[in-house]
Amino acid sequence: MPTVVMVTVDRLWCYRARAEADLVEERVYADGVTPGPAAPYTVRAWRCALDPECQARGLNCRLAQPAEIPPSTS
Repeated sequence: MPTVVMVTVDRLWCYRARAEADLVEERVYADGVTPGPAAPYTVRAWRCALDPECQARGLNCRLAQPAEIPPSTS
């Protein structure tokens, strides 16, 4: 069974929330692969740490697109 890990990869400024927020990456490691700095993984999604707070305020999250995120070194 694959292992899914949420990792904070960057800190962004959100113009909608007018606050800094962590960019969290959802990484999927293949079955049998131990998560770690050298282990291969696939990025399934990016999430903003402020998303639940923004949802409560009625703000739609405009998360960065993959082209705006620097490539992973793993």
